[in-house]
Amino acid sequence: MTILSLSFWIGIWALAAWRVGVPFILPTPASVFRDLFSLFGTKTLYAALLRSLLSLVIGFVSGVFLGLLFAVPSALLKIFNSFVSLSSLRGFFLSIVFCPDLSAFLW
Repeated sequence: MTILSLSFWIGIWALAAWRVGVPFILPTPASVFRDLFSLFGTKTLYAALLRSLLSLVIGFVSGVFLGLLFAVPSALLKIFNSFVSLSSLRGFFLSIVFCPDLSAFLW
């Protein structure tokens, strides 16, 4: 992202914040950057970042584990592959696409 485009979008943000006029709804870029830089000296920011990173790692590891849990039996057993494969749901998805009343009912 170039400096010009970054400046443009920050300018749009500043104009929108000025137009809204309620910092609780849309704060100005200056107040956001000021508050962000003031948080760098506190433990709160680092605790929140660590918590977010931990959530990301837990989600990634659990996704890999669940993926392997389904991939290994699917690769070894043809019956399991037909059970978990997306092609077995093809008729279901086609019925949603071609029957809008059904998709409205299901969602």
